[in-house]
Amino acid sequence: MAWKVEHDMSDWGFTVAEAIIGVLGAGILGMLGFFFSSIKSDMRALGTRLDRYEAILVNVVERLTKIETVQEEHGRRLTTIEATLEEHGRRLTTIEATLEEHGRRLTTIEATLEEHGRRLTTIEVTLEEHGRLLAQMMDHGERLAALEGRAAAG
Repeated sequence: MAWKVEHDMSDWGFTVAEAIIGVLGAGILGMLGFFFSSIKSDMRALGTRLDRYEAILVNVVERLTKIETVQEEHGRRLTTIEATLEEHGRRLTTIEATLEEHGRRLTTIEATLEEHGRRLTTIEVTLEEHGRLLAQMMDHGERLAALEGRAAAG
């Protein structure tokens, strides 16, 4: 004989669909509890990783601040170097102008020296002519003295 159980579920106040939904809901809630604990564990691990990344980020920010400070110092030094180079450029322009003036003056001096050289050559030629004339005069003086000496003797 088959055991037959008949239940009248009408006194429970649920329909079959409500009962199925209730059972499924309880199952889902149980699974959600399991997943929530897993999610909590993952969130703790993420928190730990975030803490490490925050420490790394603080280190990076400190290093960037130092780099910015060094860049500002280099910028100031570059500005000083640029100003110095501009000053050197102005001074070189002045020196070049002075050298050009000296070059013109040297050209004038060279021309004057060439003129003096020509005049000295003319003077040397004149002196040689005077020396030749003086030698003639002395020769004439000696001849005249010899003639005078002969005339007085005789």
